[in-house]
Amino acid sequence: MSLYWHPYLAELLRQDYVDRLVIEEEVSLGDMPLRADLLLIRRDPNVSLPLPFSLLGEYTLVEYKSPDDAATHDDLVKLEIYGLLYAQREGLASRQELTLWLLASRFREPMSLPGRGLSG
Repeated sequence: MSLYWHPYLAELLRQDYVDRLVIEEEVSLGDMPLRADLLLIRRDPNVSLPLPFSLLGEYTLVEYKSPDDAATHDDLVKLEIYGLLYAQREGLASRQELTLWLLASRFREPMSLPGRGLSG
């Protein structure tokens, strides 16, 4: 039986950062039943946050894998698609206005693409 821990993470973020972040769970990404795990919206981009939250963009879409599941390149592609759908739905000028985070305790394969960032 897997633990449904998304609400716990969202609640922990709310307890410490409710004054600096808007936290929405299971964000609808269109007419299909696609849903992102978490959307973080900085209330004031000029207010500093501690690491790793200082790396958040104005809008950050988060997908995370349960502790017993490894992330794959397909998960990264799915997150990019979610980002594109969200940017289109919200009328963002480009997907680059949206920061994407894929959180996982481990990765099944190298995650970087040629010419892109390093994988962990």
